[in-house]
Amino acid sequence: MVAFVKKAQVPVVDLSIWRDDIDLPRVVADNSAIGQLGAEHFLNMGHQHYAWFALNNDPVGKMRYVAYSERLAKANLKCIRLDTTLCKDAAYMIKRLRKLPKPCAIYSKSDNDAAWLFNVCMDANLRVPEDIAILGTDDNRLICENQAVPLSSIRHDLKTIGYEGAKMLGKLMSSQKLKKTLKLILPSGITIRQSTN
Repeated sequence: MVAFVKKAQVPVVDLSIWRDDIDLPRVVADNSAIGQLGAEHFLNMGHQHYAWFALNNDPVGKMRYVAYSERLAKANLKCIRLDTTLCKDAAYMIKRLRKLPKPCAIYSKSDNDAAWLFNVCMDANLRVPEDIAILGTDDNRLICENQAVPLSSIRHDLKTIGYEGAKMLGKLMSSQKLKKTLKLILPSGITIRQSTN
């Protein structure tokens, strides 16, 4: 796909940061702002114990984790990473979750990751949100609202990403020079549901 896009020699705007090694103009979610917002949400709730979870190690997750953990560090709080070893092994993750100090606030890279983690918590007989508070990202209602405990989630502004991407592409198609080749779109807030309530 990358070779095809490069050879096509037509205007292209990337709406993701998954392949940050490819030099393309981009309109993407501000993943650092998303990570900070996750930390702020839990800090405002008065949590003392924090963790991070992602099923995959990718540029999006890295940016969100760094911002989340750095914001916690500014408050002199530590973030436990749950995704460093065997993160897709439910039996191993049950052991890790049971050893966490309680209650613990866990921010997950995405709603999909948060739902997976929630199911592991259920298997471990850990209560959500009483023992483990879980926050996801994407505000995918199909995922968030169809769990035994509905998941809280950060909303990133997909509508604005699409609009600004089309606007940038329009300029390129009109042979206009771009002043900036990277536009970051801030998250639009958090949909609070029972998993962090």
